[in-house]
Amino acid sequence: MKKILNLILLVSFPSVIFAEVTSAFKIMENLKWRNDGQSRASEIKLDIVDSNGNTRTRKIEYIELDKGKSRFTILYVDSPRDVRKTTILIKNDSSRKNHTKSDIWLYIPILGKTKKLSSKNKSGSFVGSNFQYSDLEWIILEDFIYTLKGEEKVNGRSCYKVEAKALDKNVIEKTSYSKKILWIDKKYDLIVKEDFFNRDGFLFKQLRVNKIKKIDGIRTIVKQTISNLINSQKSIMSLSNVKYDINPSPSIFRKQSLGERPRW
Repeated sequence: MKKILNLILLVSFPSVIFAEVTSAFKIMENLKWRNDGQSRASEIKLDIVDSNGNTRTRKIEYIELDKGKSRFTILYVDSPRDVRKTTILIKNDSSRKNHTKSDIWLYIPILGKTKKLSSKNKSGSFVGSNFQYSDLEWIILEDFIYTLKGEEKVNGRSCYKVEAKALDKNVIEKTSYSKKILWIDKKYDLIVKEDFFNRDGFLFKQLRVNKIKKIDGIRTIVKQTISNLINSQKSIMSLSNVKYDINPSPSIFRKQSLGERPRW
């Protein structure tokens, strides 16, 4: 009987694990490839609140274009003056199986120069906020190993709870995350809650979605807050004037155009 039990465990337990990983990966695929138009644009208000309640505000223009399995993103800082014209260009190529290429260029107005971020620099802060450059990238599925941890309700929404563990030390270096826990709206394939664990495995940041609106038939996160549990700083990202399928000119996504206000 003991031999039979051991055989059952050896055969069935890996199958259960494989089923969980496969199911969780499919959930993440649906999240990445959700239908949100071929292009999108909005104005972003980014409030950075320190532990004393003092607030700094950045106003940002955001434009994005999908071409096949590639995504091009521009984030142009319009104010305040000291960081105005700071521009981020992200190019993500997900056309190759099990290998996504994602490049980020940063235009620094005080230097008048554009630099490509190394993998290590992607864990840096975006204009002093709790959002990292790596947070702005399109989901890179192969960076993490996913496990479905069950289902929970978040603010009345039925969600999948997915654990994402960094694939290796290179991913940890790039993102600064050893693990993430994501709560994903089952109906609309949207992250509504996310916990981030640092290199040592401790919970240090939390993202919470505050408001979702239906715009042009697409469920859109228009307000979210990311909090740092170590320094008590939080960053609130609010979107306005959101538009889909705007057909922007590909020329605005050139490195040579960084630092110029994008016209689409």
